[in-house]
Amino acid sequence: MAELHSKLPELSSGRFDDGPLVGLGYQTASQQGFTDEQGRFFYQGGETVSFSIGKLPIGSAIGGSLTLAALRDSVTELGNPDLTLPETVNRARFVQSLAVETDPRNGVSIDDTIRDIVSRHAAGISFTSDIDIFEQSPAVRGVFSELGSRFRGVQEARNHLRRAQTGIKVLRKVRVPTRDNSYLLADVFHPVDAGRYPVLLRLGIYGRAFRIGTIFNDEDREISENREDSWFQGDRDNLHRYCRWSENAASASPSVWIPRGYVVVLADGRGVGNVLGKLSPYSKQEARDYFDVIEWAAK
Repeated sequence: MAELHSKLPELSSGRFDDGPLVGLGYQTASQQGFTDEQGRFFYQGGETVSFSIGKLPIGSAIGGSLTLAALRDSVTELGNPDLTLPETVNRARFVQSLAVETDPRNGVSIDDTIRDIVSRHAAGISFTSDIDIFEQSPAVRGVFSELGSRFRGVQEARNHLRRAQTGIKVLRKVRVPTRDNSYLLADVFHPVDAGRYPVLLRLGIYGRAFRIGTIFNDEDREISENREDSWFQGDRDNLHRYCRWSENAASASPSVWIPRGYVVVLADGRGVGNVLGKLSPYSKQEARDYFDVIEWAAK
């Protein structure tokens, strides 16, 4: 008589596309732990996953590839991601602000120090508060005061979520080497999933800020983030017709091309923004730089 063996259900892994979020606590009916170095969590098919930082519940969602916008405070309120909800904005701002770097390309790494600080203030943190009330909360201010971290703006957080929901990851201020041992700076928009993709490239004089312009400081970055959020919210009636239907009239729109399997590279030429050198459009120098950027992108 053949011996019968019970088969354990296979585990699935999920992640946050707006991450990676490393060290985030998670628990399901069958699993518990912390997200690993790739930001992965594990669950059995169909399980609800609840996330936390120390004593602070972050939210719950059905297991899979997620963004912070998919989380809800209660398993009875699970629904489609909604960037207009105050709890979505508050949750995203809070978690993103735990990142050490200004550019969220490397996501967030949560260690015991962060867990302890968040836990001390957890009782006073409610993601369902109005946005203005949440950011003025003594508990929220206390967390980021102790960490010495910048609390990210509404538009910045929402833009990052929006890109992640459409499968877009962006790398800011990437150094592109040139043949004379100098470099240019580029923003690289690429699919969240790793792979090799064809490139749409622009090297120019118009800057890498949303629509147009350069970013030298926090104020410039905030202006660019506000423009981007406003554009995607549909506030375009007062824009020049060149910018009404495109993110940037001088280049390909990442939101259009990345979901189709392309990479978009927006590079500043010499003398533009923080790039060293003399502004010289249509020159031999610009032609050489364009060649170098194309070769770099191809690799």
